[in-house]
Amino acid sequence: MASAAVRGQLLAVGARVHGAPVSEYAGLAAGLTYYAYDKATATFWAGAKLVPKIPSNPNGPPTQAEVSSQDEGSYTVFTKTSRAKTWRAYDTGLTGQDTRCPVDVPPGILRLWGWPPGTCRAPGS
Repeated sequence: MASAAVRGQLLAVGARVHGAPVSEYAGLAAGLTYYAYDKATATFWAGAKLVPKIPSNPNGPPTQAEVSSQDEGSYTVFTKTSRAKTWRAYDTGLTGQDTRCPVDVPPGILRLWGWPPGTCRAPGS
């Protein structure tokens, strides 16, 4: 289970990768946030869907968070070695059936999370 501190770190790094300020996001999607530690490689793994805030002016232009979250573009996989200070993020939301993932999630982590082998985003994301 990812702590509130880890969830905040993931949101901040994910927002940066999507080119939007953290303030444009409501948080991480419930039921689509995953967290694990791989002892063999001393690496923390996480997967999360960032949720944009509902805009205060629904008739205004979309926020960057809304743009980056449409068409399945909002799922992100994160890694952090036990020595690293910050997470590294990989935008995996646009990886389709015939598209290679930008990061190889270890098979053991995929099994733990219940994701299909060779994938890089949560089912239903």
